[in-house]
Parts: sequence; C-alpha cells; structure tokens
Amino acid sequence: MIDFLSSLTRRFKRPGWTLIDPRPIRDEAPYTFHIPSSDTLASVKTGDCVKLIFEGTGGDAYDVERMWVEVDRRDDRGWTGRLSNVPFGLRAIQLDDTIQFQDYHIIDVDPLRLKDDDPVAHGAYFARCHVAQDIIDGKDTVQRIERREPRAPDPDTDIQDTGLFIFGTKDMRPEDMAYVALGIVLNRDDSMLDILMEDRTSVQFLRDASGSFIAK
Repeated sequence: MIDFLSSLTRRFKRPGWTLIDPRPIRDEAPYTFHIPSSDTLASVKTGDCVKLIFEGTGGDAYDVERMWVEVDRRDDRGWTGRLSNVPFGLRAIQLDDTIQFQDYHIIDVDPLRLKDDDPVAHGAYFARCHVAQDIIDGKDTVQRIERREPRAPDPDTDIQDTGLFIFGTKDMRPEDMAYVALGIVLNRDDSMLDILMEDRTSVQFLRDASGSFIAK
C-alpha cells in the first residue's frame, strides 16, 4: 500500500526530465554498454543525429527513454539540437523541443563516419551462455567453465549461442541456470576472457588457488 501511495503521489508532481551521463554505466557494464570513441564524437557535425538518454523527474521519475536529437549548432555551452523522436512516456518534452547537451551525453551517432573498433559496438559479447544466477547477482564467483556444442542460432533473432556453461562454487543443474549474454557475465568477472578467446579446443576450465583458469 505504501509503495502504491508513493507511486500515486509521484505521478501528481510536475513532470520534468534530465539527461543521463552514460559514462558511469559504461564503467559498470563495459562488455554490454557501448559509447562512441572520442574520435567519433569529434566527427559530429550540424545536421547529424545523436542519441541521448533522457530520464524523467518529478511526476515522470524512473521513466527513461533513449531518443535521437538532430544537431543544430555548437557553442561555448556545448551542443544544441532538436528532439527527433516522439517520447513514449515522458510528458515534459516533445518532438522538436530544443535540447542542450555535451559530448559525453552521446551514446550513438548517425551517420557513423569512422570505423568503431570497440567489440561491444559489434555485439561481440551478445552471444548467449548458461550461468549460475548467483554469479550475475554478485553473490558468487566463476569457478568452472564447460564448453559444449552450441545451440543453433535463434531463427527469429539470429542470436548466437556460445555453448558455455559457467558455474560458481555451488553445484547446479544446467536446466536451472540463467541464459544470458556472455557480456553480462564478463561485467562481473572478465578474468576468463583471455582463455575463452584464445583456447578454442579445451572443453573445461577450472580456477586454481591463484585465481587463474587452467584448461582441462
């Protein structure tokens, strides 16, 4: 009841919005969240479209939308542009509204004039794996990795399967494990990245007392 009343009270507050700084998100999720390189940001020109993250405040608190803004100009205050999307839920902002922002607010650029070498930008870690839920929740650490025959790609999404089963300290049945993007696991523990990328033949890896993974 308290949560319901709190939500109802919030919705009657004057709605507003602010821009999210995506850099802390990148720091927390480097294998699943991409931001453009400094060279890409430097290539932005008038007439380009850039994507920003808008977060609601007041009556729209907790509403978050990623939307495109067409760039009009740059001055000593930063960039100025016009919103190119119709907001889905945010009520204090509308199509063609003027938006002021900085380089660091940008999470995507169109057109992309420079090649982006960041593997995350190309979905390198979006292929799925099986993993103990406690590892994702930060309650356990990766202790054992098994490589099995990958599933066929999903015909509807073309999402790939790595064939990886990632276990923590507890015994788990494979059918009880979460099925997520490999990048989500790497955000928690990327110490296994090198052996997964370099050793294509071993079917099992165990973490030894020093914390290193040993191929079996």
